[in-house]
Amino acid sequence: MTEAGRVLLVTTIAGDEEMPARMGSASYSYSYVHRAFAPLLQRWGNVVESVRPGDRIDDLARQQPSPLIHLAFLPLDMFHGTKHAPNVAFPFWDFPDLPAVALGGDPRNNWAAIANELDLILTSSEFTRDAFIRSGVRTPVCVVPVPIRSAYFEVPRFNPDQRVVIDCKCYVLKPAQPRMSRRSPAKEVYRRFLAPRLSRRSADTLGAAAHAFATVRGEWREAAAVEEDVRESLDLTGVVYTTVLNPFDQRKNWPDLLTAYLLALADCDDATLVIKVAVPPDRAAAGVNRIVSFYRRLDLAHACRLVLVSEYLSDAQMAELARGTTYYLNSSRAEGACLPLQDFLAAGRPAIAPRHSAIADYFSADAGFVVESHPEPTSWPQDPQGRCTTTWHRLVWPSLRDAIRESYAVAKSNRVRYEALAANARASMMERCASEAVWPRLESALDSVGHAL
Repeated sequence: MTEAGRVLLVTTIAGDEEMPARMGSASYSYSYVHRAFAPLLQRWGNVVESVRPGDRIDDLARQQPSPLIHLAFLPLDMFHGTKHAPNVAFPFWDFPDLPAVALGGDPRNNWAAIANELDLILTSSEFTRDAFIRSGVRTPVCVVPVPIRSAYFEVPRFNPDQRVVIDCKCYVLKPAQPRMSRRSPAKEVYRRFLAPRLSRRSADTLGAAAHAFATVRGEWREAAAVEEDVRESLDLTGVVYTTVLNPFDQRKNWPDLLTAYLLALADCDDATLVIKVAVPPDRAAAGVNRIVSFYRRLDLAHACRLVLVSEYLSDAQMAELARGTTYYLNSSRAEGACLPLQDFLAAGRPAIAPRHSAIADYFSADAGFVVESHPEPTSWPQDPQGRCTTTWHRLVWPSLRDAIRESYAVAKSNRVRYEALAANARASMMERCASEAVWPRLESALDSVGHAL
């Protein structure tokens, strides 16, 4: 196949105009990945795009005048191949192995079988490649990281004195006023007299127990009063932590994130946690309410700020959010990529995150603060019976809390270390995910299929 005759038939889940409405759905990130790759795909050959072709894929393939490759940015359970071209898929996967049976009686949930029908698999991480190989998939698998938009590499260095204002609706949560003025007497006695006499292990045990108690006690306790300040703009100053998550996704483990932040920085009135709620517009209110309800049950006094943003943010607004951020915060149990974490690292914002699943491919202590975690049994999301047939990771909660505390101290009083972490974060993403770093991998992978035509 000559270069002039190269054709890619690209299928994906949604077009650009549909992306806000699909935010937070099980496969919404595939549209972002397709868009990130689009300039490189056009460099390789002529691109014909189709959204959710399903069984029409054969008709679409026959309409093309030249030999072609079919490339799908879709989870494998949504993949439809064609008999008229080599089939290439770009899946994400969060777990160390694949289902090799028809979960729930649906053969489309047998990822291993579908993978073996492909001509080539592209994936963004070594972790996912290894999961396919470990599961006995014979199809070649090439690792091609998702390109990061140049706008993130161009975000200015974090300035402790900066103020960034983003035009978007947000919710500022805080306890009712009478509880914010001072610590409770019991907490004050613990802080001043008991805590200094405890070993590190004992203090961690008590802290974790307090976290667990705060998490579950809302099952029987009446919710505490909360002041909910609705604002029309997001005003970022001080030490800002940002996370992007779907509150309905158990993998995101956001209760640990929220309690660790509130208990680590309770007295720090210049600290802010921004939770960008990634859900479709029709679920935005429910997503916010889910977090607010949990927050009410905690009944924790704190001076640090907690802000929720549920509306869709444009590419420019997300880059501004990165500019206003000091650290990206991730507490997931499993990740197939975590594209927001990669974007913020590229912006020179260090992270607090575990090193497991796909995150371990690109994040280390050189670029932030690593949270301890350990494997534990869980089920594949597609399994309606919820059997413990795979694993994800349980975070060590005191490690998460301590990493947040340490990161705050570094941002406030160790500028040299912060700048080193920020520079390493950006450099590692530049080496791995800049377009010119990704291009040779993509070209080589597609060529390996194209040369056979």
